[in-house]
Amino acid sequence: MITIGFEKGASSALIGVLGQDNQAPILSSPVGALSFIGENSLLVAASRDLNRFWTQVEEGLEADSPLQELITQVLNRFQSPLGLNLPEDVF
Repeated sequence: MITIGFEKGASSALIGVLGQDNQAPILSSPVGALSFIGENSLLVAASRDLNRFWTQVEEGLEADSPLQELITQVLNRFQSPLGLNLPEDVF
């Protein structure tokens, strides 16, 4: 799952969920780590295997698709100031 909030107080937008249909949830309730995500968080990614998930996002979208462009813009917007390379440092 990837969620993106565009302005303060905005609801998060569910961008994509990958997985099998009709699969029972792994957790019975939200994990406590969610309480550490600030309300102004721009991007949150969650998965049991973030590397595999990121590969599926990158390979599943065409390079010129609007969604791929949006993801690239959002990631570049906060990677540069923080000196991060998310595919290498996180995923």
